[in-house]
Amino acid sequence: MPKWYIQIFPCGTTKRTKNDFDTIEARTLEKSTIGINFADSTVTLTNNKLDFVTFDGTEARTKRQEQYRVRQFEYFVNEMQIGDTVYLKKGVQILYQATISSNYFYDDTDYNIYDNADNITNGWFWRHRRTISNITPMNEHNNSVRRQTIYKR
Repeated sequence: MPKWYIQIFPCGTTKRTKNDFDTIEARTLEKSTIGINFADSTVTLTNNKLDFVTFDGTEARTKRQEQYRVRQFEYFVNEMQIGDTVYLKKGVQILYQATISSNYFYDDTDYNIYDNADNITNGWFWRHRRTISNITPMNEHNNSVRRQTIYKR
């Protein structure tokens, strides 16, 4: 079985981005859920498998950036499997080990794309999700761990 690595949330160097990371980390643990989100992306599924990703055009991006986003959805929706091990990261620091315990699901109850206020403070969470179990804290710093949103080894 592959081992998956996923960023909990983008980590930054400002007080705000550090607070945002801490908030999403707490929600990840509280909900026992991992997720991804690209605000302008729509996923189309057939039989719970990714068919394609469309972009609404609100963000300017290169073809390579679009390919990267599509690949992240392919990993998250199609390739991750129940029972796979997933490591939750902050940059190159592995914070938790867990087990994927559900198929992909979409849930936008905690998401409001039209709210221009501080979405994270107001309860924002991922729309594209999987539940996790057996969450075990770790504190491993590994420079060989890539900074991509999701990848497998």
